[in-house]
Amino acid sequence: MAGRDALIFRLLPDPDAVAALIAACQVSRDNDPHAADLCAALAVLAYRRGDGALSNEAIDRALRLDPDHRLAQLMLGIAASGMPPAELDNIAAAR
Repeated sequence: MAGRDALIFRLLPDPDAVAALIAACQVSRDNDPHAADLCAALAVLAYRRGDGALSNEAIDRALRLDPDHRLAQLMLGIAASGMPPAELDNIAAAR
């Protein structure tokens, strides 16, 4: 998880990161042990860029693959609360 989180924080400012994670999620199979992490990372980056639909799709897949996935659960709560996407920058800065 530390590696996944470091990747997310490194990719937050990268405008091409969402496209790269979409590609990674598309080629990852459901039995890939990293697929849920990839989808959760995509959910964070998509949400931050204001793409709630993509974020929700990524959350749904992550939770389908691992119903107890902590980051996917967190993102589900963030999306449900209506937190402004830019607030993720403050969370990342507080890290």
